[in-house]
Amino acid sequence: GGLFGAFALLLILLGCVTTHAATLNSIDVSPANPSIDVSQTQLFTATGTFSDSSMQVLESAATSLSAGYYSTCSVLADGKVKCWGGNQYGQLGDGTTTQSNLPVAVSGISTATVIAAGYYSNCALLASGQVQCWGYNQYGQLGNGTNTQSNVPVTVSGISTATTIAVGYAHACALPRW
Repeated sequence: GGLFGAFALLLILLGCVTTHAATLNSIDVSPANPSIDVSQTQLFTATGTFSDSSMQVLESAATSLSAGYYSTCSVLADGKVKCWGGNQYGQLGDGTTTQSNLPVAVSGISTATVIAAGYYSNCALLASGQVQCWGYNQYGQLGNGTNTQSNVPVTVSGISTATTIAVGYAHACALPRW
């Protein structure tokens, strides 16, 4: 999470600087040293300074970011999810258990609106109101009625109108629309 997560966010932001004619010299991110706990999110603003001395607020391809204990995930503007970090229980959601120092695409998600990262598992809220989770599942935190870990997203049973989600050490929660 932490510093590594912030560095990976900068890599995502760099992917958004393709239309400016001058070369990007530096990126200033604020807040500079945020304190983010597991399953909390933080809004960042990034300003690029270019070789022609112009400055521009960089629009992020990431719309949501959550740092868990062993992994960090982001929702991109197109609804896809990318995660990076530890992956011993499949918490990157890419179908493997290989850790990655760079963001990797989470399998099969294209309509995510919110991401929540936990200890060894992560969940995404989809535009439909459904929730999908992946990773460690000893305590049933993936919500699919099993205790089997999954290295790809599985749909949480009985949730179709969620408005927000949270993931902790050995649990996940969704707030339904009433």
